[in-house]
Amino acid sequence: MILPNSYCIMIRFSLNGLRGNISKLLITTRPWSFLMTIVSVSVGTVLAYKQGVFDIITYLLTLLGCIFAHASANVLNDYFDTLYGIDNPDSPTAKYRPHPIFSKFLTLNTLLIYAIILIVPAIIIGLYLTLIKGLLVLYLAVLGLILGISYSGIYKLKHYGLGEITVFIIWGPLMVLGAYYTQLQQVAIGPLLVSIPIGLLVSSVLLANNIRDIEFDKKSGIITVATILGRNRSINLLAIMLLTSYLIIIILCIIHLLDAYSLVILIALPYALKLISIFKRSVPEDADPKIANHVLLFGIILIFSLIIT
Repeated sequence: MILPNSYCIMIRFSLNGLRGNISKLLITTRPWSFLMTIVSVSVGTVLAYKQGVFDIITYLLTLLGCIFAHASANVLNDYFDTLYGIDNPDSPTAKYRPHPIFSKFLTLNTLLIYAIILIVPAIIIGLYLTLIKGLLVLYLAVLGLILGISYSGIYKLKHYGLGEITVFIIWGPLMVLGAYYTQLQQVAIGPLLVSIPIGLLVSSVLLANNIRDIEFDKKSGIITVATILGRNRSINLLAIMLLTSYLIIIILCIIHLLDAYSLVILIALPYALKLISIFKRSVPEDADPKIANHVLLFGIILIFSLIIT
């Protein structure tokens, strides 16, 4: 049956509208940030692979569960920051990316519903992996969930200078060691130590964001590491976090917890030094994406070095 032209036009507009709504929902989750989750989960999985165990289904489920949890946490962050009056049309976060509320993607109530919808698949995957892999999966997942909700919600951890440590725990030990455990059903000191540079680098992204937003956070009454230390000392801390990540990898190679091949990570060191130089001259508006790019480069090189050994 051939549809009248008016119906064809209506269908086309409906499809375009659907694609537009899907795009808005996707943007609201800040999908570009998922690259850091992919790095953390992949590092833990590759460390298990080096022990002779790799199950791709388990890896994909672990990764998918962590991404859904990450997406829900991002949406909750916007919800609580808007609810508490931190985010407004003039806040830095509304200038550097499309804010779901002020860009009129979603209302405050639908934003909360969306966050709940996103966490459901993560919970289902977590319970499934608990059943087939062991209770430690549940413990790690619950701890991650509590920290994710508390980051800007219940306890407002990021408003009291605890944002960086929260991010370090989640994207470092929890994700790296958790991914390792889902493959091997055991924990080890090696993956825990390797998780430290990953956690430091991911938390350095938040620190860079907070350095850029020092003045806004002070006016809003938000306490961050950056507002406590001030601009110059915060940049020094950022440099220490970046360089310490390389130092830890070097030490792990020296004590043979990592193979010497992992020293190839030093290829990325000039980029880290360049970033430090940029921040010391002037904090860029795209501070966090610049540091996030370094996390991705570091992660890819580390994963590649682990695979080839």
